[in-house]
Amino acid sequence: MIFHFDLIGTGLVTEAADHEFEDAVAATEFADKLAAELSMAEPELAREGYMVRVKDDQGEEVYRAELNNVLH
Repeated sequence: MIFHFDLIGTGLVTEAADHEFEDAVAATEFADKLAAELSMAEPELAREGYMVRVKDDQGEEVYRAELNNVLH
């Protein structure tokens, strides 16, 4: 099943990528990892409340992973 991953925050939606996963659980686990990596690489996005949104192949939102405000 194809899942769509977007970076969303402060009125901005950036279509990041599409990936195929066995199910929504695997897609949400990937979203959590992606959010953690983005938090480390781009801490200003975490401070501004950005999230990774997951949508299924029908365009329905199935999950949001918040970027963590990680102190460096």
